[in-house]
Amino acid sequence: MVDSEASVIGMLVAFPMHVDPSEKESDPVLAPYSKLEGDDSYYICGMALFPEHRGGGIGTRLLELAEQHARDKGFSKLSLVVFEQNSGAKQLYDRAGYREVSREAVFPHPLIHCTGDAILMVKEL
Repeated sequence: MVDSEASVIGMLVAFPMHVDPSEKESDPVLAPYSKLEGDDSYYICGMALFPEHRGGGIGTRLLELAEQHARDKGFSKLSLVVFEQNSGAKQLYDRAGYREVSREAVFPHPLIHCTGDAILMVKEL
């Protein structure tokens, strides 16, 4: 979590990802994301900044912090999933050294406001 003058302006959530290949997701909404799991990685499952705080390097600093946590926990790579329509986030991850590994079509759902593909991106440490 990032705060400025006692106000939260952003956050990043990450955890160790270990994929069980015997588990298959039956929900068609969730199935694309289960196919985009980077096994044995430190997975960034969410990062957000309020719009007025974007573009100032905070996202980059959050990614650097996640990298340090991954190293401290013995991981050699990080992974994340980004919607292709979220071009600003995709550019941030590209600049930070993440590379596209695979993509899956987003299943239409009223609570998912993106269409197109979800992209698995990985950064080797």
